[in-house]
Amino acid sequence: MVARLFPVSREKVTVQVDAGVVTMSDVVRESGLLPVATRLARAVEGVVDVQCELTAAEAG
Repeated sequence: MVARLFPVSREKVTVQVDAGVVTMSDVVRESGLLPVATRLARAVEGVVDVQCELTAAEAG
């Protein structure tokens, strides 16, 4: 999922799972995809909560 949503950023995105809680963190370029990533993670069987700590990179 991360590789498809954030193909340029995928090496930087960290995804951890603990007891069904998914935590996604780091900086990505596509800020509009942050809600999509959260919804997709919530839709995975066995996921009980999603902590989205992803932030969008500042346009430079």
